[in-house]
Amino acid sequence: DAPVEPGFSRRATFLVAFFGGPFAALLFQAWNARLWGRLARDLPLVIAAALVTAASLMALGAWSQELQESGFSAGNLRILPRLLAFLVWGVLMLQHRALHRAQELSDLSPRSPWLPGAVCVAVSGAVTIALVSAGRLLRELA
Repeated sequence: DAPVEPGFSRRATFLVAFFGGPFAALLFQAWNARLWGRLARDLPLVIAAALVTAASLMALGAWSQELQESGFSAGNLRILPRLLAFLVWGVLMLQHRALHRAQELSDLSPRSPWLPGAVCVAVSGAVTIALVSAGRLLRELA
């Protein structure tokens, strides 16, 4: 599986996941898959990861008060989405490791990640806030 077009570097995918959260990791890795011509093959994994991520963020919003009362600090709760982002990044990185290696061996320069990375981080921030807020709202309505 040689890359069709140069994709983003491993470092770029990690930094987007670190700064943007789990949905940024998903979007950026899906963008890479599209560049490499394998989005259709990766789409079931991306959709499954998006559903698990959405459910996790809504649950975090719904039960954040109970978690704080049971001893979790607010700082620990803020770390949970980043841990989820690392998990998503790791799973998708394992899926793409051969393509990253092929890109490195073929001396293809990685694509510039700045604009796509910024878009993924911004979209992820908005989606994360919306899902956590929806979880809180659903908890209050229940």
